Amino acid sequence: MSDNLTFEEGLLKEHPAEPLEGYQVVVFERVGESGERFHSILAPGADPPKPRGWFKTPAHLFASAVEAARTRHLHWSVHVPLNDHVNAFELVLDLDYVVSDARRLAVARNADPLGRVRERVGAVLSADAARLRWAVVVDDFAAEEEELAARNLPALDAFARDYGITLLSLRLTESLPDAATSRERKRAEAERKIAEAEIEADLKIGTSAATERVTKEKNASEQRIHEDQLTAKLGMAALVQRLEAAGRNRKVQDGMVDALVGALGGVARGITSPDELRAAVEAAFALVAGIPLAAEDGSTALPRGNGHPVMLPARAAGGLGGLLDEMLAATAEIDGFSQQRLLRSAILHLIAAALAHGIDGDSGAAGWAETVKKRIAGLDPQPGGSQLETLNRLADPRHLRGLLS
Repeated sequence: MSDNLTFEEGLLKEHPAEPLEGYQVVVFERVGESGERFHSILAPGADPPKPRGWFKTPAHLFASAVEAARTRHLHWSVHVPLNDHVNAFELVLDLDYVVSDARRLAVARNADPLGRVRERVGAVLSADAARLRWAVVVDDFAAEEEELAARNLPALDAFARDYGITLLSLRLTESLPDAATSRERKRAEAERKIAEAEIEADLKIGTSAATERVTKEKNASEQRIHEDQLTAKLGMAALVQRLEAAGRNRKVQDGMVDALVGALGGVARGITSPDELRAAVEAAFALVAGIPLAAEDGSTALPRGNGHPVMLPARAAGGLGGLLDEMLAATAEIDGFSQQRLLRSAILHLIAAALAHGIDGDSGAAGWAETVKKRIAGLDPQPGGSQLETLNRLADPRHLRGLLS
């Protein structure tokens, strides 16, 4: 090691008391035989200094040139015995720094400012690192080195600034002795094998448990699927039964409507009064129910409310027959059996209510007229032209009363 690390690292050099490009020249004045005192700092391009006092000459001046702008790096290591008094390692330090005060550095040049900073940094960090456990040094020193540097750098920087040096960054690594490295390698290998064995055992246990769990889940899933299939079969059978029953009911209902409309159409041409229309409706329902009502002379026997039949002529005698013909013609081309039958039924009820008007009061004509209009509006597709105009006329109770009066 050099006697003065500051000069060895080139932080400053002896120089005449005159400016030097790229350096700050710190000028001193000789005092007595061996003393000195600060005179001035010469920046690049400045005029040479003059000695103070009439009896002084330039020979009384001397200087040190300091390169203050460049960032510098210092690399070294220190021996660190751990506090367990058994293990030790080498702490490797990398320090980045810069000269921040040329005057302080030059004034303390003979005391080796950089050497003192390096000594303090090594002593502080080795003392702090000595508290670490050996296992941490061997296996996890990287996690500790940043904390060691960050914890100590502020105080070390304050110490260095007294010598005109500013510390920028500090990085630490460890260097283990060969014997310790070999021993730790064997220990790490043994620990690795133990860990692998434990992992393998855990995998076997986990695989067995997972297989058992999967088997149970598979069995449960198969059972659920079987139950779902049975439920689906039962549900499908019930659905088929309901559909078949609904189909039979629909056929019965359609047959009843056909019979009702046919019965009304067969007798309507002989209706000339509200009572006769009511009797016709009752007779139609009786015909649907299978009650034979045909008379021998071709007329139709219509039961009244008191149970005694009334005989209607077989041919229309008045406006009602023509009105029914108009209704049948207007609804003949309506698509859909249900649409056609429902609309005809509503119109027939409206005709009955219109005939009853003036005998039974309101007789519900307005309500049936609204029903007819809704069923006309709900037709899909909508009829057009004269067909729609006829249906709209048939939905007007006043128009019906005028034709039937």
